[in-house]
Amino acid sequence: MVRDLKLFRWVIPMTSQQVAKALVTAIQNNSVEILVGWDHLAVWCQRFAPWLLELILRIAIPPAPRKQQPSQKLVF
Repeated sequence: MVRDLKLFRWVIPMTSQQVAKALVTAIQNNSVEILVGWDHLAVWCQRFAPWLLELILRIAIPPAPRKQQPSQKLVF
């Protein structure tokens, strides 16, 4: 497992078996695009309302890590 992995909000990770199954199914059906999980929703949104996808992505991205201020040493 990856330590401190920040996922997009509302995104459920898929297992490698689920991705492989979707890939094999798409290849068997001679699909032009291979979409896994909720990718098809993002593609449709990008085609019909790109402004909406931009807004959703801005809300869903994980927060940027805050840089800690270097601690100041006290001099006596």
